[in-house]
Amino acid sequence: MLCKSLILLLVFSGLACAGPSAQIDPVKAQRLAAQNDYEALKPLHVFVVRYNPAPCDCTDYEVKTQAGWRRAVLEFRKTTQKAVIVRALHAAFKHGIPGNVRVQGDVDNLKPGKCGDWCIWLEVRRLSNANR
Repeated sequence: MLCKSLILLLVFSGLACAGPSAQIDPVKAQRLAAQNDYEALKPLHVFVVRYNPAPCDCTDYEVKTQAGWRRAVLEFRKTTQKAVIVRALHAAFKHGIPGNVRVQGDVDNLKPGKCGDWCIWLEVRRLSNANR
């Protein structure tokens, strides 16, 4: 019985020691997830974005990715387009629930936002025809 207990103790203590060393660094994991989102969006030219006010100093806009939503900084070529798109995004936000708007543009960059989370930078040209 003592021998069996000793073997079980050795087996379980070995598993417990192997666990923490095998964990991925959370900062690296977050960066990798952001990089995957960036790479998946890079070849696209139509994006689903939404206005979703952040509880911190980050941007209030998000872009739809395969994994979910990621904070996005929207850059505009023309001031007139900015007004139209921002108005559409705010109009889609009803009763505290974000609504989606499709825009045409290009993925410009991947950078940390003000709160440290990684943000996709989109250069937005215009609303997509799919909204009309």
